[in-house]
Parts: sequence; C-alpha cells; structure tokens
Amino acid sequence: MAQIIKQTEQGTYAQDTRIEHDPERLRALTHPLRWSIMEKLSEAPRYPADLASELDCSVQSVYYHINTLHDLGLIQVTERQERGGSVAKFYEPVDTSFTLELPGGESVKTDIPLYDRDRQLRRFFRPITGGSSIEGHIVVGSPEPHGPHQVRGKDGHHAVDLAATLGRLAEPGDELTKLDVEVTNEQLLGQNLILIGGPLTNTVTGEFNAQLPIRFDEETFPYRGIVSSQSGDVYTDDTVGMVVKMRNPRATDRFIYLVAGNRAAGTRAAVMAITSDAASVLEEYEDEDMWGCVVKGKDMDGDGHIDAVERLE
Repeated sequence: MAQIIKQTEQGTYAQDTRIEHDPERLRALTHPLRWSIMEKLSEAPRYPADLASELDCSVQSVYYHINTLHDLGLIQVTERQERGGSVAKFYEPVDTSFTLELPGGESVKTDIPLYDRDRQLRRFFRPITGGSSIEGHIVVGSPEPHGPHQVRGKDGHHAVDLAATLGRLAEPGDELTKLDVEVTNEQLLGQNLILIGGPLTNTVTGEFNAQLPIRFDEETFPYRGIVSSQSGDVYTDDTVGMVVKMRNPRATDRFIYLVAGNRAAGTRAAVMAITSDAASVLEEYEDEDMWGCVVKGKDMDGDGHIDAVERLE
C-alpha cells in the first residue's frame, strides 16, 4: 500500500494512492465520461441507471464505461439491491487517488506512521460510519431482570470498547447506545444496529437470531450453542463468540451486526475480535452483505481473563 501526504492549514493528512508505472493503464481515466463517472462514484456508491440520469447520458453508454472500468480493476461492486425483479449493482472506486511514478524517482524514509490500521474496519462498518457521524445504535442488554427468562444483562461495559473503536471512524451520533428494552418499536428495529450479547441477555438479538448466518441454538435452553450455517459446526465452549453482519430484514437498506458469545468470556472474545484484533479477523472480508466469523478467546498469560483471540472460521 502507498500513500500520499497532503499538508493543509488544518494539518497533515495521508491518503491511500494507487501507484502506476505504465501510463497506458491509466489511459481509461482520460475519457471525459469515465472520469465523470469516477467522480460521482467517489462521492458515494451508485447504480449505473442513476448515474445516467445524473450525467444526462444514455444508460447503455454508462454501462459500457462501467464495464470497462470494472474490467480494468478501477471500480468494484460494493452493494446489491433488488429492483424491479432484478439485482442492481452499486459501484465505487477501488482507489480514489492515482500516482504515476517514474523509475528514477527517489524515496525518502520517514518515521511518520502511515499505515491505516482501520482500512478493513471502515469497509466492514461502512453502512454505519460512512457519513460524517455514526448512523445507528449499539444495543446492550438491560442490567435489570427482563425478557421471558428475566435475565440481567452483563455485557453493557463492552459497548465502551466498541464505541471507542467506532469513534475512530466517525463522530458519535445522538444516543449511540441503547438498552434492548428501549428498542421495541418497528422504527428502531429497522435501524442500523450493533447487538452485544446473546438472546438471553439481549432480547433484540432474539428478534433476528433465526435469520443470521451464524446463530444461537434457541431450541435448547440456555442457548449456549453457536450454530454455523457456513460450516455446519456447533460450538458450545464458553469462550467461543461470533461477529456477524447482515442486512436488516425489517429494512434492507440498513444492517444488523451481532457481537456475542456463548457466555461472557465468548462475548469478550467477539468484542476483542472486532476492536483490537479487527485487522486479522477481517483480513478476508470483501464487502459481503451477509458475513460472519466464529472466534475463540484465549487466556495467554494465565490470569483468568481473555487476552487473545483465535479465529475458528
């Protein structure tokens, strides 16, 4: 990965850039309509038919140039939606900066840490943190007895770690964290939601559990079994947790994220997986709308607390 440094009155900023040594590879971008398409896509992912309307040109022409840009690896599909009985693909640039480098250039070593450790995390949470502020809520189980089994939520403190991580990506919005007993109407259930804890401690998790690609086994109380439809495996160890992303069934333009474990240790492992260990856990994530992984927490220093995470699938 390469980056360019931009110095402004507001400070010094780093931006990822695509380095090319052959100008022919960037020739496609010199076409006026393709460059206009790239400009629009850099603002937000778009569907070709919408682009045609914005750019006042034919849909066929836009599709031709979209296919050319996609074949050259300059844009990628970031989202799919059903429209009129067919699947509409939304595109965005793979890179938003391009650098043409001559072979005789000199590089100067710098001590400025430029690696963006949050690159994959930004992709994963794009529906929530893609704007200027966080659009959604972290939902934790109420600490008071509640739900069919009158269980007290004990996972609420993990919202602090998760909120701190999201705060690196976008400004916190109003009421970022909510108790599960507050998320009861269809309007709130149809928002972007990050659920912490399983269906016993977090009743909102129970609302979506059956539709998750990795879910809790709710047929056997107390639901301490994680079932993966991806591998067919069932995980019952207390230290096993999961991180899941899917479209919200109540509003398909919104997303549900689940960060939970069989017990408190498993939930801690899942939270660590998506905060301190996100770079490795999300290494193979490629903008899927339905995605999940299973992790196992480990106590490496023998003090009785989870301090490391292993991805199981």
